Amino acid sequence: MMDLEPIREAARLMRVRAAAATPGPWQATDNLCIDAPSGFRGRVVASVGAHEGGWPSTADAQHIASWSPTVAMAVADWLDAEANLHDSAAQAGDEVPEGWSLRILSSTLQQAVAVARAYLGTP
Repeated sequence: MMDLEPIREAARLMRVRAAAATPGPWQATDNLCIDAPSGFRGRVVASVGAHEGGWPSTADAQHIASWSPTVAMAVADWLDAEANLHDSAAQAGDEVPEGWSLRILSSTLQQAVAVARAYLGTP
């Protein structure tokens, strides 16, 4: 059986961070400022620094702004749904009468695991 704990931990952490953040949607401007719905306007929400690819860009700001709490909550819901689907299928497999077979509908469990590991920074 697959270890579903990383999926659930990533979903939990996404919800904690999203709940603590300023509600979205957020908006990136051309000068890398972020305009929050509360009227707050800030210059820096994250610093990625210079690297081989150059300095942070408008595209970086737009990407950060696109990961608002609403998006994080939706992804967390999907991760939990995948883990729950996998659990349900495993439990159903234990209850299949002799002579019957169980077909599990396709899911995106492998993708959910990949997202969870990337979010948690684990291999």
